[in-house]
Amino acid sequence: MILEFESKEFELPKWTMKIAKMQDDVEKEVTNEMLYKKSYEFVKAVIQKSDLDVILDGKTLDTLDLIKLNNLYKLICAKYLNAMQEVDLELANNKLDKVSSMVDTMEKMANASERLK
Repeated sequence: MILEFESKEFELPKWTMKIAKMQDDVEKEVTNEMLYKKSYEFVKAVIQKSDLDVILDGKTLDTLDLIKLNNLYKLICAKYLNAMQEVDLELANNKLDKVSSMVDTMEKMANASERLK
């Protein structure tokens, strides 16, 4: 899965329980300090070190732009969520197609019934 951030593309690993748990850990934090620490750990877990150095200009948590970190974290989470929702959307569209087909059949039957009267 490819993530685009600041006009560059980065490969994300598959969504695993380890990554899901790390996201849960980030989301439950209530202090800014812990939120950013957990976000940083999450980002480090899913972005290769060489790519992360490019994105964060080789800076450490104490010196990097926290808004940039926050945006990167949210984009990664959104990318994973969108990938999971694609299947839901496809299933919903399939159901819609079936309903539409049933409506078409019912309209044809109603039209045929009207002609028989």
